[in-house]
Amino acid sequence: MSLPTVSLMPGDILQLDLYWHTAAALTDRYKVFVHVLDSTGKIVAQTDREPGGGLNPTTNWKPDETVIDRYGVVIPPDMSAGVYAVEVGLYGFDDKRLPVSGGGDSLVVAKVEVK
Repeated sequence: MSLPTVSLMPGDILQLDLYWHTAAALTDRYKVFVHVLDSTGKIVAQTDREPGGGLNPTTNWKPDETVIDRYGVVIPPDMSAGVYAVEVGLYGFDDKRLPVSGGGDSLVVAKVEVK
C-alpha cells in the first residue's frame, strides 16, 4: 500500500495505491472497499468498486503477479478536522466480505489527518 499524503483538507481526494497478490487463480469476482472512518468507526467517506476501475477484475489476476490498484476517495467538503482511519477489504457480488488474516473482514491500513 502506498499513500502519497497523510494530511488532507476538506474537499481533497485521498489517493491510495493497493498492491494485491494471489497464490492461485481466482474464479470469483470481488469488489474492493476503501472506507474513511471517524473515531467512532462510522464511515464518513468511501469508494467501492472492482479493481482497476472495473477493468481488471479479480478473475483476470494471475498467480504470483502483483496487481497495482489505485483509488481516490473524496474527502467531503464539510468534514471536521481530525484523525481518520483508512480501512480496506474485499467483498463478493453477494455483498459478503472476505476474511483477512489475523481475523475480521477488513484492515486499517493508514491514519490520515484532515485539517
